[in-house]
Amino acid sequence: MDGGNENDAINLKKEFITAENINELFEKYNVPESFDLLSIDID
Repeated sequence: MDGGNENDAINLKKEFITAENINELFEKYNVPESFDLLSIDID
């Protein structure tokens, strides 16, 4: 997910991520509940 870009070829979705909406976005895009590494860059 990225706040300014979208590219379906690489599954990049244009979404503005906040602490308040991150759980809904994870559900929307079926992000697995268990994973090895998560990096979130919020400017």
